[in-house]
Amino acid sequence: MNHAMPRFVLHCFTLFCLCFGLMIPFAAHAAQDIGQVISLVPGASVLRNGKTEDLAPHSGIRVSDTVRTDASGRVKILFNDDGSLSLGPNTAIDMNEYADAGSAPAFGVHLTHGLARVITGKIVDQNPGGFKMTAPLATVGIRGTIFAIRVVNEMTTIYVEHGKLLVNGIEVTGGFKIILLPDGTWLVEPITAQDRRELGQDLALRGGAGTAAAAPEPTEQGGQPSAADQIAAGERNFLSPNNTLQEVPLVTQNLGDSLASAGPIVPAGPTVGQVTGTLSSPSLLSSGNNSFSFAVNLTSGAISNGNINITQDGALFGPGAWSASLSGGAGLASSSGFTMNASGWSYYQGVPADPGAAASIAGGADLLSAPTLYSFPVTYGVTFDTAGTISDTGTGVGLFTK
Repeated sequence: MNHAMPRFVLHCFTLFCLCFGLMIPFAAHAAQDIGQVISLVPGASVLRNGKTEDLAPHSGIRVSDTVRTDASGRVKILFNDDGSLSLGPNTAIDMNEYADAGSAPAFGVHLTHGLARVITGKIVDQNPGGFKMTAPLATVGIRGTIFAIRVVNEMTTIYVEHGKLLVNGIEVTGGFKIILLPDGTWLVEPITAQDRRELGQDLALRGGAGTAAAAPEPTEQGGQPSAADQIAAGERNFLSPNNTLQEVPLVTQNLGDSLASAGPIVPAGPTVGQVTGTLSSPSLLSSGNNSFSFAVNLTSGAISNGNINITQDGALFGPGAWSASLSGGAGLASSSGFTMNASGWSYYQGVPADPGAAASIAGGADLLSAPTLYSFPVTYGVTFDTAGTISDTGTGVGLFTK
């Protein structure tokens, strides 16, 4: 009798069982919940593996999920690292990355549109560089903070309630917001009382559009949550006497001076603002020192101490052939815009060539009422000789500070 075939089948079956047994933990790990819904207003759902499901208290959230809310929905997610994410109405976020174990924990989320509020957890405590939140116009890196981000009408606004944010390389501190515009410019302003009211209304999980559903809070051996658990959770909600989750309205939370007070304390403003910027041209300017600067009196609008440095490319006369280093620029700023003119010598291949070089910088920004930090577009024109036969025009970006 030939026993080879049964023995071969037995080996195959054993190998299959071993492989299947090894695959089960990996499959379970791949589908592991990274957080759960702790409160919501109906109208929140999750898109997972091509299927949409309504969210409910205790619903798990996983990597690669897309969480959405409709016009009335709101949801709050508590992650395993005790960080939290609250979504306002008409919002969608993609959970791109989450790892709270190992030597390099990470958290990655993309806000497609709508309003989201983030309180960071242990991942940021252990690895601040592991946090990344993106939006259509922004990449946000943090050092442990509380902030909200809103994407609407192709504009992204980020409100820093506590701590510091690094937004597209720009540092924004608590009590301020940064507004990113579709044309690539941006501005930084104090968070206002109206901002706080709107955030509170849009993120509130009680009242307004529906009644919040709540998940029971984890307890210690059937009792109340420990004080350590509540402190570690940051914004984790407390149990009310009737044993249901009670949301704390955004406007009354102890989030630091930026939101606890009626508004940021604004000292008497400076009387002079400074503007610096860069210039570019698709054809004639080199990548050298094409820059400008000036001071503006915020009371009178007078512009002074203007400087413009421009180098023409070698398309016509050779590399870096013509340059102009102009100083003593002056002009006027008003609510409808500004113009600054400067004149001086031009140089041909580094040798003084003509004392009749002139350039102007103009823009439509209202510098007299601009916020503390403000980015805006400009246009320029320059002539390198008295006759005006060698000239150039282009655009640039200015940065106002005060």
